[in-house]
Amino acid sequence: MVGVRMNVIQNATIQDIWNTIGQQLEANRGPYAHLNAIYEFQLLDEGKDVYQLVLNNGTAEIHAYHEIQPDCALKMKEKYFRKFLLGD
Repeated sequence: MVGVRMNVIQNATIQDIWNTIGQQLEANRGPYAHLNAIYEFQLLDEGKDVYQLVLNNGTAEIHAYHEIQPDCALKMKEKYFRKFLLGD
């Protein structure tokens, strides 16, 4: 399973990665069941993509834009975002 996850993160589009993150969050709500937080990921490459992960008592929403003031904002290039997801 780790190899599949690594392959997806290394080779997929950013949108596909976020779709996978959404599926994983939907499948396992336990770790964030009591968490209320908004995380923003600003990818500083040419497109300057912004994604927000909104966790609210067991629900998770992903927005492909800046919608709400985040509790935590992470700014990085896409290659470092992929490494971040792999734990590097």
